[in-house]
Amino acid sequence: MKLIATVILIVALGAGSAACTPVQPAGCGGSVRIGAPDDIAGMLVDRAVRLAPTNLQRTDDGLEVYGLRDCCSTNSQYALSSDSLDLAVLCPGAAADLVSKDRRFVVIGPLIENSDVVVTRSGAIVARMGVTQNRSYQLDIVREVVGSEATVVPMMTTSLPYALEKGIVDGIVIDAVKALSVPGDRRPSAPAQGDRVTYVLVAREDLLGSERYSMAIDLLGRAAEALNDPAVFGEEASRATGRSVTAEEVEEWQTLRVRLLHVSETARF
Repeated sequence: MKLIATVILIVALGAGSAACTPVQPAGCGGSVRIGAPDDIAGMLVDRAVRLAPTNLQRTDDGLEVYGLRDCCSTNSQYALSSDSLDLAVLCPGAAADLVSKDRRFVVIGPLIENSDVVVTRSGAIVARMGVTQNRSYQLDIVREVVGSEATVVPMMTTSLPYALEKGIVDGIVIDAVKALSVPGDRRPSAPAQGDRVTYVLVAREDLLGSERYSMAIDLLGRAAEALNDPAVFGEEASRATGRSVTAEEVEEWQTLRVRLLHVSETARF
């Protein structure tokens, strides 16, 4: 499965801006740097970049690749606390941890809801459930979908499909886009009442109110609106996974209640 390899994207929001160097602060040269995991959050950011006008599209100097696949990992937290980013799409726990340790960042608001899926081995009695370490809301998902009797096994996100395949666990909680390529029975994780926030937008406070921030919010909002269209989702999921997502999978996606939201420029969570 070919997941989105680009996790940190720099959206060039100023024509003719100078390229950033590793020692320059975030947002240098009229750009906005956006960090996101390599799942539906990364798919949203990638779509936002491609929605920018041609003269604002990323160039070789406007794209950096970091080996960050999980927003809760130590490497991700280091990147976020450095001067590498202006905006980031994070799970609620990672966002709360970041803003409590680094007052330069604020949580803007919810960006994605219900984007996790429970995948279990077909016909298996589910006794052990793999979840991503430090994502506390996934414990609620296990209790609500599988039951409180299941033992929860925290691990790195990248280990979840392997653990399920090898029988280390009987089921996993995983991003809905990644779940498309994981064999097994898929069940939605949305609560019976309301929705569950799975990703929020975090921003550097000194960026708020700027033209660069306004454009970034507009691009993310337009990308979210597009991805809520099943046909567009199918196209983008095919692009992200490197295989053709079927009409049946798109229909299944619609039953999961995944929602991508348009955050307001003035929002504060």
